[in-house]
Amino acid sequence: MAYLKLCISCMNQFDLAARDSYFWRPEQTDWAIAIFFFMITIPIAAFIFLWRKESSLDSVEVRAKYQNLYQDAALYRNKYAKYYTIAFTIRRIFFIAIPMMFAEPMMQVMWFMLFHTIYMIAYVAVNPHIDNKRTLVEIFNEMALMVAMYHLAGWNGLIADPTMSFDMGYSFIGLLLVTLTINIGVIVYRTVEQWRHKRAVDLSRKLVLEQMKDVKTIDQIEAEKKAIRQ
Repeated sequence: MAYLKLCISCMNQFDLAARDSYFWRPEQTDWAIAIFFFMITIPIAAFIFLWRKESSLDSVEVRAKYQNLYQDAALYRNKYAKYYTIAFTIRRIFFIAIPMMFAEPMMQVMWFMLFHTIYMIAYVAVNPHIDNKRTLVEIFNEMALMVAMYHLAGWNGLIADPTMSFDMGYSFIGLLLVTLTINIGVIVYRTVEQWRHKRAVDLSRKLVLEQMKDVKTIDQIEAEKKAIRQ
C-alpha cells in the first residue's frame, strides 16, 4: 500500500509539471523523479535476485530470508510463478502512469483494458498461486475490474443516451457491492478457518499435556507403591 501511495504521489507531481500548474514546485518534481527511479529499481532488483536464485528458492535458508518475494508461489508448477509479485507491481505502475501519458479519457480506458487483458491472460496461463481459492478470488476480482472498465468506457462516449448512462450507475454500484461482499466473505471465511485451526491446535496441545500429566501421576503412584512394598 505504501508503494502504491508513493507511485501516485510521483505521478501527481509529473502531471502538475506537465500542465505547468500553479501548485507545481520544481524541487518537489526533482524529488519525485528520484523517488520514482528508486521505485523502478526495486522490481528490477527483485527480478534479478529471483532469476539468479532460481535453483535454491526451495531451501530453508533462502525461504527464511526472502520468502516474502515469492510467498504462496507454486514453484513446482512452472518457473514463472515466482515473478507474480513483480508483475503485479509493474502493472500498478503502468495503471497509475496511463492517466498522465494520455489526456483523452477514452484512450485511457482503452489502454487500461489492453494492459489488463494481457495481465489476465498471463495470470491464468501461469497460475502462480498454490491456494486454488486465492486463484479463484484473483480471477473474479480481475473480471470485476474489467467490467468496471466497460462502465467507464460507456461513460466516455460509447453510450450517448443520458438515461442509459444514468442507469449504468446502478449497475456499477451493484458490481462494487458484489465485489466487496465476496472479498469480505472470503476474508471472514479465512479468519474463521484460521481461528478454528488455532483452536484445534491449542486443544490438541492441552490434551497432550493432560495425558503427560496423567502418565507422570501414574508413574509417581507406581513408584510410591513400589517403595511401600520394599
